[in-house]
Amino acid sequence: MPPAPAWWRPLTVVEDKALEFARETDFREAAATLEAVGGLRAGPALQRLAAITFKPEAVVGRRIPTALDFMSRHGFRPIAFRRVRLHRYRARALWRFQWNVATLDRLAVADLLMPACDSLWVAFRDETAPLEIPGTVRFRSLKGPAYPSVRKEGQLRYELGGTNRMMTFIHAADEPVDIVRELGVLFDPEERPALARELVAADDADVTEVLRKHLSALHDDVPGEELDIDAVMGRFDSVLAEHLSRSPSSGLSAVRRAVDRAREGATLDWAGLVRDLDKAEIRLPLWDRIQIGAQYIRHDEENTVCTIDEDGRSGWLSGRGTILPLDEPRPVRVRAANAPPVEIVGVTVVDVAGGRLLPDMTLRLSDGRLTPADRDAAASLPVIDGSGRYLCPGLHDGHVHYQDDDGALYLANGVTHVRNMWGNEEHLALAAGKDSGLPGPRLITTSPVIDGPTDSQASTWPGVVVCRSYEEGAEAATGLADDGYPMLKVYGNLDRETLSGICAVAEARGLQVVGHCPGALTFEEAAGLGMACIEHLENVETGHLLPEYARALRSLGGRARQLGPAYTAVEALRIRTTGIDWAAMDRMADELAATGVAVCPTLSVYRMMFQEPEVALRDPALEHLAPERVRHWHPRQDFRTRDLAPVWPDIVALSRQRLDNYLEIVALLHTRGVRIIAGTDSPNPFLVPGFSLHRELSLLVQAGLAPVEALRCATTVPAEVFGPAGRQEGPGAGADFLLLNANPLESLRTLRQPLGVVAKGVYRSRSALTALLDGSRRDLTGADR
Repeated sequence: MPPAPAWWRPLTVVEDKALEFARETDFREAAATLEAVGGLRAGPALQRLAAITFKPEAVVGRRIPTALDFMSRHGFRPIAFRRVRLHRYRARALWRFQWNVATLDRLAVADLLMPACDSLWVAFRDETAPLEIPGTVRFRSLKGPAYPSVRKEGQLRYELGGTNRMMTFIHAADEPVDIVRELGVLFDPEERPALARELVAADDADVTEVLRKHLSALHDDVPGEELDIDAVMGRFDSVLAEHLSRSPSSGLSAVRRAVDRAREGATLDWAGLVRDLDKAEIRLPLWDRIQIGAQYIRHDEENTVCTIDEDGRSGWLSGRGTILPLDEPRPVRVRAANAPPVEIVGVTVVDVAGGRLLPDMTLRLSDGRLTPADRDAAASLPVIDGSGRYLCPGLHDGHVHYQDDDGALYLANGVTHVRNMWGNEEHLALAAGKDSGLPGPRLITTSPVIDGPTDSQASTWPGVVVCRSYEEGAEAATGLADDGYPMLKVYGNLDRETLSGICAVAEARGLQVVGHCPGALTFEEAAGLGMACIEHLENVETGHLLPEYARALRSLGGRARQLGPAYTAVEALRIRTTGIDWAAMDRMADELAATGVAVCPTLSVYRMMFQEPEVALRDPALEHLAPERVRHWHPRQDFRTRDLAPVWPDIVALSRQRLDNYLEIVALLHTRGVRIIAGTDSPNPFLVPGFSLHRELSLLVQAGLAPVEALRCATTVPAEVFGPAGRQEGPGAGADFLLLNANPLESLRTLRQPLGVVAKGVYRSRSALTALLDGSRRDLTGADR
């Protein structure tokens, strides 16, 4: 039997963080202290906290009173504080997972800044009720970015000021688990138990007055500084001019030229500057040195990513995390059995398209329709008490390969519609309403795949319709249209002429062409020929690489035999990942928006399929699938990846960078008005049906979409793009909806455990959904058969 999960595991949604923290001595000791002090209460208590370290520049710059007022205005109450000195090794430990990208100049300046005086660590309790996201995550949205140029009014760092990304005045825990780690890194073992008690038993604590007195004493101990880079540079110019007038030297002249170039935007060589100043015996004040370095050095090494490069905010906002209740949640009360019609009384309807709430509504579910009803007329009908609940449209997974056995997994996750991306006669029957005898979502389906002949770069799957010309493409499209398929799926080996023939028939017959962008075409060209929806972001780099990388990719074919297939694949991925021409991508986004094409990026495929298997196998959702099915997903077993086993670590590393690029591309497309559809490509490796859609929504939020915008990608956008077969009408989303415990427009977390689901006009309560999952597990084990 596997060991029970650590009590702190629900405090993070970042898998890399959980893995790395569990290996750290300081973290393990702090977690043990909190568990000993708080028991089961520790996790829920920490989720209600935010923790800020006011760095030395905040102390000498007298910014902390402004920050305390900001926290009070936003509903954060201080419940504990401590002075702490960020000496060199403590600072190294605190930012250990980010320092790997730092230049040596940045580390050198940090060694001056962090221990310059005492810092002040303060824990705040988030007084939001009910708690939708952890206090750390809510404050993460309020604090503002490190880069001054992108801060906005209303953010704390905007109010605090600052002109560079090093002197940001505050460091904040990104997730609740980071508070555990800070307890271990910042405080000695003998300090931790008392502080842990203050954090866990913080319901009524308020240390505002004593904190302000302590801050006054701290200011008495630490002289203030102006922290004005213009004044610093004025003093520096005066000192330099004085030394040059007394003893001119080529070294000091070089210093002046270097500083002047830095003011104009060039990178300052910090090590060289320090060496030249020391040689000239120029001793600048500490805070002048810190400010010059922080303002003008190069901070990050090129082409590197942090050891842990996800802060977790997007995961929590999109629902990957779980809020741990201090008390048992109020159950949904149903006053009668599940015979229709049924009334939902006093519910708040979520208008996803309008981004608004319609409170205190009574709706009747009858004959497969959800319509407004008179509350007084509901007394004789079965009633679902909707007070304090939210009614939201059911979710669409816009790209799946549907199997009947997976239907329960979709419904239990609130997925009431799926688009099947490789159809056959059985899928057509299901889409037409045939009852398979198994619970499942509504379904729309594409045709079987239409592809071109294989070449040296790709393989055609068995069972595809292979076409080599305009005429063959038109003939295949006509036959599939006659069979009743509403969408024609195309694949990556088609050429322009063949795709043109398919699109011409589709336009004449009123069908949609969807699928992969052929590898020989750009996204703009495929959209221009008439594709309605492009699936995945594969080949998005075609036509959008910098010239030298495009040439390198073309020449790779001549070296493929010498390199072998595995190393050729690595080199191709490296070129496509590092050589993107972002100006060309910018133009692409505008052209796609003009054509009206939709994009289903399936980000979760790139996140889940290309990772180390031991990490992928930790996903608890895998317990709902047969072990044999999961075993075939191992990279060494999957026929698509097993030849890459010798280079799999390289594939994983480059795939992380590719996903970062794809997140930026999705953000760009969304900003320009391209319709984005949430789809998962489940059940590809480690994409569990139903569960994976929540990961896709999380990645859309990570790309920069607001929760309500990501929710539209899984509700109103597919309904609009796919037409009547995918449409849900009215504010209550027709007859397919989710009954939720919280407002999904603020956080998508609540979508992961709907209190009830109506699909195909049938209502299933939370207990019924749990029974579906339990039943699938019994089927896997062979019990109760």
